[in-house]
Amino acid sequence: MHKTLILFILCVLNAGFLSAQIWTVHLSGNEYYPVNSENKSYYPILWYSGDEGRGVLLGGFGAGVSYEKLLDPTFSLKYQINLQRSVFYDEPFIATDENGFPFGAVIGINIHYYSTLLCLPKYHFGKWSAGLGLGGRGIFSSKTDYGGVIVQGSIRNLNVKNKAQSPVILMIPFEFSYQPWQRWVFTARAELGLSKASRLAADASERSLVTVFEVGYRFVRDLQD
Repeated sequence: MHKTLILFILCVLNAGFLSAQIWTVHLSGNEYYPVNSENKSYYPILWYSGDEGRGVLLGGFGAGVSYEKLLDPTFSLKYQINLQRSVFYDEPFIATDENGFPFGAVIGINIHYYSTLLCLPKYHFGKWSAGLGLGGRGIFSSKTDYGGVIVQGSIRNLNVKNKAQSPVILMIPFEFSYQPWQRWVFTARAELGLSKASRLAADASERSLVTVFEVGYRFVRDLQD
């Protein structure tokens, strides 16, 4: 893990030695997948739940900016920072009657806000490009909403801070991009967590996988001109 972190720092420091740059502003949607967790599941980016009476379900979204350095027409190095919101179905809450006996479970919806920093070497072929690199995710707010639940016979609105999530996660981002026009680029990216997603000992094997779908507008400048 320490070697991976050192490689990430060297990747960032290398930015100053390259010759051309592309700035891109991104808007994105995302889905968060808990890996190695039996009681958690993903939440859709956008869905309509008529059967359950919940209406429109709005999942993860975010925005970011990237700075891409061109080595030559085939290879580049991209740095990107994002602010994101992600959503997933959290561990169930056990409802109890007035005597404290459990009689049902309520699924919670976790919403957390975080920033990501990515460093990706990229290979370009025609209008397509592929990148594989290193990144980090820092969570600054996380809450789980169980709605109105019954606790010892009384209904309570349970929306609690989630302190179980790891505040910092090291990850591997892998992405494909398609640029149909000079200024616009469309990207699909998977961000696989290397470090633990949970601070709980019982969930030591849990990891995170975030899939991101981006639309970007590019600002290109050749520093050799």
